[in-house]
Amino acid sequence: MHVTSFIRKIVLVKRNIWLWLGIFLILLNIALIINDYKVSGWDFNIYHAAVKTYASGENPYSVINLQKHLGKRRYHYPFLYPPITLGFFNILHTMVSYCNQIASPKAYYYFLWCVLLAAVFLIIRKANATFNPLFLIILLFTGFISAYWNFLTGNIGIVELFFFSLVFYYITKKNNYLSAFFLAIIGIIKIIPLIFGSLFAFSKQSKAQKARIFGGLASLFMASNIISYAMDPKLFVQYYKFMIRRLSIFYNPLKEVGEYRSPAIFLYIKEITNHFFNGNLTMFFAQYFLLLCIIFVLFTLYLRKRERSFLDIYSFGMLALIIILPRMKPYSFTLALLPIYFLVKDQNWERKLWTIIIVSGMPLISYWAIKTSHNQGFLRFMEYGQSLSLLVFYVLYFVNDCISRAVSPQLCKKPIENVQDELVETKI
Repeated sequence: MHVTSFIRKIVLVKRNIWLWLGIFLILLNIALIINDYKVSGWDFNIYHAAVKTYASGENPYSVINLQKHLGKRRYHYPFLYPPITLGFFNILHTMVSYCNQIASPKAYYYFLWCVLLAAVFLIIRKANATFNPLFLIILLFTGFISAYWNFLTGNIGIVELFFFSLVFYYITKKNNYLSAFFLAIIGIIKIIPLIFGSLFAFSKQSKAQKARIFGGLASLFMASNIISYAMDPKLFVQYYKFMIRRLSIFYNPLKEVGEYRSPAIFLYIKEITNHFFNGNLTMFFAQYFLLLCIIFVLFTLYLRKRERSFLDIYSFGMLALIIILPRMKPYSFTLALLPIYFLVKDQNWERKLWTIIIVSGMPLISYWAIKTSHNQGFLRFMEYGQSLSLLVFYVLYFVNDCISRAVSPQLCKKPIENVQDELVETKI
């Protein structure tokens, strides 16, 4: 009996190694946040400067104007969000200023971000019956070290994550209209996430229903622009002139320098082309086209299984689109966390372990290497740790899914051993 009990304990510890690894990574991420607390929050300061600049009657899309309200902080970063978002940032600015007597503005701001993360957790908890709380917590705090980057920069990536939790919530409830509505809200803040609306084309709704979804997305986006224009026509024109100029000069992916602060695979391919092919554009586009073909083929093959839920299709498709985006910031990888959670949450402990190693461990090791390595060749490769780890996960998930279906169709749903895994996780 004692031998049997001892063996059982060993098995339980082995099956929960992904959990202990996740806890260890959470502690490392928290340590990084605490270590960089004093130098963090530059985006946060830009948001406040934009509100003050607009309140003083000046153009918030001028870096020179922003610097007047930054005090000792001389950031050269612009305010990039549509005029309609100034209302949201004004509310945030008012709340932080009001609580300034209790704690520093930065501390209150980060507290608010923690509240939003907790809200994401609660929303996903209500999403469906097979909730895996520990796996979700590990992903939210460690996945692609994106939580660290959001706290470091003070960016609103956590706000995007909050609205995306509502997008996924309503997908699980089979209400694609409300799901598309919250996606449109994200699109008002940042236009790029609207491309994920294209995935509604793969839902099992009728063509008329899909047309209403796409029409609703376009209408809400247009309505936000009309409201912005009505609020301040001059500011509206200044915003679009500013964005056109920035996109043509500074945010043109072909002109942008890829690094750990902009780790898109598009820019990694550009690095490879510059290093091995002297920046030959033909070779660059050939490599990028090859990537597009691989992602397209994998996604098409994934769609061939008719029994797949739209939740799985949307999650896998969203990862595909993130991989091929020509521009990604490190804090934007929060967008990949929920798709990965829904794809893996019902898998066995081994798959959870490999998921955490790939999406949490690899980016963290890459970031550590960037800070400590003096080997420039090695360094350039590691600067793209976030996007490369996402690509690795995407390919391995597809391969594993094909193997599971070939061995046993039931494995793709929920392994029997998961029942025991969940019991162990609940006890812990």
